Formats: sequence, C-alpha cells, structure tokens
Amino acid sequence: MLGFIKLLLLVLISTVITLFFSYLHLVFILDMYFQWFFNDVQDMQQYDYIIVGAGSAGSILATHLVEDKHSVLLLEAGGTAPSFLDIPLLGPLIQNTVYDWQYVTVSQEYACKGLINNQSRWPRGKILGGSSHLNYMAYVLGHQLDYEKWFPDFAESVAKNDESISISELRWNTDFADIILEAIKELNHNVSNINLQLDTGFMKAQLTMENGRRWSSDKILYKKPNPALTVITHARATKILVNLDKAEGIEFVRFGSKYTAIGKKGIISSAGVIESPKLLMLSGIGPKKHLEKFGISVINDLPVGQTLMDHILTGLDLIVVNANLGLNLSDIFNPMSALNYFFFGKGPWTSSGVEVLGIFHSPLHANKSAVPPDLQLMVLPFGASKDNGLISKKAMGISDETKIQ
Repeated sequence: MLGFIKLLLLVLISTVITLFFSYLHLVFILDMYFQWFFNDVQDMQQYDYIIVGAGSAGSILATHLVEDKHSVLLLEAGGTAPSFLDIPLLGPLIQNTVYDWQYVTVSQEYACKGLINNQSRWPRGKILGGSSHLNYMAYVLGHQLDYEKWFPDFAESVAKNDESISISELRWNTDFADIILEAIKELNHNVSNINLQLDTGFMKAQLTMENGRRWSSDKILYKKPNPALTVITHARATKILVNLDKAEGIEFVRFGSKYTAIGKKGIISSAGVIESPKLLMLSGIGPKKHLEKFGISVINDLPVGQTLMDHILTGLDLIVVNANLGLNLSDIFNPMSALNYFFFGKGPWTSSGVEVLGIFHSPLHANKSAVPPDLQLMVLPFGASKDNGLISKKAMGISDETKIQ
C-alpha cells in the first residue's frame, strides 16, 4: 500500500511539472507576440544612459538614475515574469526553461565527474529581473576582508538602510536547521547574524523575500514607475558602438530587426558574468589574440573575462539523516501548504532550499585573521534524491554514472 501511494505521488509530481513547463512556455510565447504587436520600437532614439541587462543590478541602477532626473533605456534579452514565479519553492523548476540562458561549461577533463558530459550548468536569468528570479534567494554578504582592497567603505554602505532590496528572515524551516545549529554551537562555532557582522560563523539563512514571496529586482520597476525610463524586453544587445574611444550607443536585435540607440552620457553593461564580457568582446574590447581569431576588429586589447572563477559546490546528498527532519514531498503537496502560502505567506512553499549558511576558514590557514574565509557551508532540507530525480537532479545536471579516469 505504501509503495502504491509513493507511485501515485510520483505520477502526480510528473504531471504537475509537465503542466508547469507547458504554462511557462505558453506564457512566454504570448508575451513575445504581445510585445511584438503593441510595443513598437523606434530606431536611433537618444537617452542619457543605456543599460544592457535588466537583472539584479540593472533594474535597481536604472531606477536610481531616473530618480536623479536622467533619461534611461533599459534593454532586456528576455521577457516579463509570468504569475507564480514568485513562489520560492519553484526556483529549480524555472531553471532550464525559456527564462534561463541555459549555459553549460565545456566538458571538463579533471572535474564535474558526477555531471552529464562532465559539464557544469550555470543557470542565469533571461528575464526581466534576471537571475534574482531563479536563484536560491540566499542573501550572503560575505566577510569584510573580501571587500577590503576594492571597496573599503562596504561595511558603512551596507549599514545604511537600503529600501531597494527586500531582505527577510526564514518564514518556515525544517527541524533539520535547528538541529544543525545546535550541533554547531556544541562545536563552539559562532552562531549569529554573520551578514551584520561581516565575519565568519553560522546562521539561519536570510533570503531576498517579501511577505513570503520571492523578491526579484524587477519589482522595483513596478514599484517606482517613471516616464524617464524606457524598458524594452526581448532585445538582445549585439554591439557597443564606439567612436574615438568613447562608447556612444548600443546596437540590438529585437524580433529579427536591428536597432540602434544612443546614450549621450554613458553605456552601462549589466548583462551578467557571461553576457557582459561577451558583449565587450563582440564590440572589439577584449584579448587581441582571441578577437582576431574570430575576425573582430580590436578597439582595446584588454583581459576581458580572464578572471572569471567558478564557485565550486560539493557534498550534495552525501549524508542521509532521519527522513522526517527534512522537507518532504507530502509537505509540499499538502493542500494546507498552498493555503498557508497564498493567505499568510508562510509554510513549506516559502522555502528556497537553503536553511543554514556558514562561512569559515579551512585548516590550511594558520593566521585566520589575516585572510578571508575560503569555505562556505549550505544546509539544504531537500536533497537531489528526495524527488526520485524529477526536479533537483535535472536542474543540476547530475549524471546517472560517475566516470573516474
């Protein structure tokens, strides 16, 4: 009987996932046609600033610039967010959809042995609001030494109340989080608000969340509409127009047509860690040898993209504990969980998948006060095997086989 119930639950999960993916695809197509028919774009329009990328930084920056009486064009390659994307629990489902750039690395020879084709997936938001729509919402400022050389006033800046971003404590967590923190206390580690202290230690995660719902940076555009701000979606920037070493405009493509926009005071590339370097290199700004290989005229020989580093994650699902401690499928599909979320902004549906965060030094460092911490621990209540590989495994690209050479 128990096996039959489990099978029935898995069939229900598969059906719900399929319907959700179909919903996302349909809404995306409708949004494209709506933008195509009703939002006409004019060529050679002039603005004070042009911002490429309406993601986590671009949306906020655009809002601040128009508040300072500047005219701004905000270009976004993706579309607008449909309903229900603000449910925190759905984060993994949004990845690998039309709202994700779906980047994968080249096949690795010495790494990613547990991933499909030895390739690491890098989810990046292709949507108004960017990756703040499909990340795991963890708000982690890091350690003060991370900023000392390039942003010495960081602590003072963070201390100011910034109304642009909504930060929230967990509105629901499993017993697993409390037990982990008790164990950490017994090991004499610091348990406190490490975001406030900018120091090492452990804490229950803080999330970019508002009233139990995912907070994404595009919400600030709706909260503070301004006629000086023009937002164009489904517009992919292809080149920065440079004249006498000065960036003067942007060339972009929208629904197969090419347009040019002029930025009188500046061009800001805020398209993310992949697309921003790519746009610079397509515009002739980057490593000379690499650009010449692709026939791109070199404007400035700079090491663009050369310092990109991955944030390595390991240890997922290696430890199995009492199944009742974590987030269970029965909790997720309980009708009361849905009611609790929609009416009160509480319950399992507010879970982002990260409950406890820790930042600490590895034993490699003898003088820990002189160097920033090099390890971070994330405690998750829901492992990749918990859903029989239907969601988490696919989102992370985990392979059925591990090839060790």
